[in-house]
Amino acid sequence: MKAVAAAPSRASTESERQRLIADLFHALNQPLTTLRCSLELTLVQPRTPEQNAETIKLALTQAEHASWVAAGLRELVSSDDPGEEREVLELEVCLQQVVLDLLPLAEAAGVYLSVRRSSACSVFFEPLRLRRALFYLLEYALETVPRGATIKIEICEQEGEAVLSLAASSPGNTAEPAMPGAAESSDGLEQQLSRRLQLAIARSLFEAAGGELRAESSQHAFVLEVKLPVTSFPHS
Repeated sequence: MKAVAAAPSRASTESERQRLIADLFHALNQPLTTLRCSLELTLVQPRTPEQNAETIKLALTQAEHASWVAAGLRELVSSDDPGEEREVLELEVCLQQVVLDLLPLAEAAGVYLSVRRSSACSVFFEPLRLRRALFYLLEYALETVPRGATIKIEICEQEGEAVLSLAASSPGNTAEPAMPGAAESSDGLEQQLSRRLQLAIARSLFEAAGGELRAESSQHAFVLEVKLPVTSFPHS
């Protein structure tokens, strides 16, 4: 596949992370400001029961959004920690479990998942963190590709590294899949922020385990590639 964007350097990856954190704090400030203003208005002006009900409904919506952003920030920060319960895991087994969990989402989105492996690839990872990293990686891919697309997932071993690749192609002449930082309408800014967060958390989790995550795109396709050190330690 002819790439139109080189794999990001560590400097550009860190820059994107800082932009994401800034955008998350901005997204957190907006619902908190709306929530405060609506409650202040309720206190200073007499209102009907119906108006109070609408204010409470708005406040609940804003509080839920603020809670989502705060949880995302907390998870992003904690993803830098490799964890204290790491063990030898077969990457293929963990991947298959995550694929099964996400099959209903894939079917609802009209996206086909194809998994192929040439090696089980043992990696040293905390089970919960590996599952989260794979979940966010696949969820990002599913939410990025258009309906009718195919995501080909492959696992192989190359020069002492476990390589997991997700190659997604768009059907026909559909629009280019949205990559992190792509321009979107205001209606899609929250979805874009969610996808950026998914990819950033997955990247941090893989990097904390000594791996790396690269993303490349072309006109109607993109590839996500994860590399992790292969371990030969015995199973615990």
